[in-house]
Amino acid sequence: MLFYQGGHLLDSTTSGYNFFRNFISDLGRTISLSGENNIISYIIFSTGSFVLLGSLTRFLFLAINQFKTNFGILTLLARITSVYSCLGVFGVVITPVNVPALYNLHIFFALSMTCSIGITLGLYSYFFYKENYVDYSLLLLVAALSIVGYVTFIEYGPSARESLIGLTLHAFFQKYIILMMVITFFYMTKGIDLLNDKIQ
Repeated sequence: MLFYQGGHLLDSTTSGYNFFRNFISDLGRTISLSGENNIISYIIFSTGSFVLLGSLTRFLFLAINQFKTNFGILTLLARITSVYSCLGVFGVVITPVNVPALYNLHIFFALSMTCSIGITLGLYSYFFYKENYVDYSLLLLVAALSIVGYVTFIEYGPSARESLIGLTLHAFFQKYIILMMVITFFYMTKGIDLLNDKIQ
């Protein structure tokens, strides 16, 4: 954010990164919305995303092994949605939103990632519930339902391109979902640790 070169969707003259006006993917623009070279922000955004991608892919794909109950087809579905979510992160990074030819792909990857991570969290909520870890199950369920709400808002809420209020709501809800997912994954790792201790 410190290196973002300014501008948001409705005003190219603003300076720096505005938490309530800019999207997270604005950090991954090679050219900022002010028209300035944004390569430093892009490199930091991409590097951080790839580090997250590596650890998240491994964690989500392997965490299912810690559940002693056999969930059959749901286990396979959780692995598939986990990998698909991570591919979405990868897709968002390699399709900077400022490149016109890549814009539709960027939106596709972002929406796909959000939907599939919601399904993944919903499945893990069920897995924790079946292991009698109700607190973890409820947290994951709230996160999954929040993502459903966010996707619904994206589809049916006010456009971010038509008003400052719409842009602010979209940017704010995006940050809320990302922050909630970070917190959720943190506690999810604690739950997996407990399951691992229980198994051993």
